[in-house]
Amino acid sequence: MNIKQALIDHFNGDYSRFYTRYLPDLLADRDTVQAPCPFHDDRQPSLSVNLRGPHAGSWRCFGACGERGSFLDFWAKKHGMDCGGEFRAVLEGVAREFGVSLPGNGRAAAERKHVRTLAERGISERTTK
Repeated sequence: MNIKQALIDHFNGDYSRFYTRYLPDLLADRDTVQAPCPFHDDRQPSLSVNLRGPHAGSWRCFGACGERGSFLDFWAKKHGMDCGGEFRAVLEGVAREFGVSLPGNGRAAAERKHVRTLAERGISERTTK
């Protein structure tokens, strides 16, 4: 399983917990909700968010900025990142913030530790000979 799929599985088709963290005025009692857009000076609910259903996790501003995207794009924009250019960093950031364990990280960490141990052993063997 990849990181993106782990995040999708974590939210299990309901992104209300994700969006209410960033949109305090959001009323998360329906599948599609509106809120003021956080990406421009907005007092009207111009941001439409799909919390559940076939387009779950997606959003679109019908106001001044016209931005749109997935929950990953939203997180990236809120944190001043570019989801296209920094996709892995965005995935890891969302996972860290929402307590999602990243698949494969245990194996990668074990491999790094093994390589480090071999390197240290090689260095100490060379210095003792």
